[in-house]
Amino acid sequence: VMFGLTRERQELYRRCDLRVDRMLENGLLDEVKRLLDLGFDPRSTALQAIGYKELIGYLEGEYDLEEAVRLLKRNTRRYAKRQFTWFLRDPRIRWINLDDVDWQEAAKLISDTFEKESG
Repeated sequence: VMFGLTRERQELYRRCDLRVDRMLENGLLDEVKRLLDLGFDPRSTALQAIGYKELIGYLEGEYDLEEAVRLLKRNTRRYAKRQFTWFLRDPRIRWINLDDVDWQEAAKLISDTFEKESG
């Protein structure tokens, strides 16, 4: 049994933006700087991941920090949309919209389903 948790798109995007803000507050920019200072190639596959590539653009002077953050948030939201679209195709997934139920209700629904189907 597989469950997918979803939310209204605007709320999901708001949460994506908050996640980016937290990552930056927790030192993502310093992490990227350290990797470059250690000699990692900014064109390497690993440093093309969301978060790294946008901040590398800033550090290399392609755009300012505000633009780097805007791109990082946009790319994070786009990735979340692609993930959702991908998983939506899987008919095995039972979707729970967290705009309709709270976390406790969702957890109980999942737990009850596992008990019912396994026992």
